[in-house]
Amino acid sequence: MSNQRASMQARLASLNAVQNKTPAQAQAAANISSALSRMDAYDAKKKGSSKPARAITFHDREFLMKVAEDSSRHQSARDRANSILNGGSDLTEGDAEFITRFGG
Repeated sequence: MSNQRASMQARLASLNAVQNKTPAQAQAAANISSALSRMDAYDAKKKGSSKPARAITFHDREFLMKVAEDSSRHQSARDRANSILNGGSDLTEGDAEFITRFGG
């Protein structure tokens, strides 16, 4: 749980504990509750989008090693290639698109 989420939940609990809320406190509680639900929806969508697209092949692994070692490539591309290589045997949809986009 992020610090921001924990802080928001603590503030919401303290607002909900107040017996006679002012209109501003009631609005703040509603805003925080809404924000937390949007954060939950975003996290659920984010987790669902990283389903394995396919297994990594020998060709993919060789291509990613070349990208990771190629100093003429941008550092972010080399970092992404290293991340995919260290990720395991399955490629996510984003990983497969990365390989396709860079010519693998």
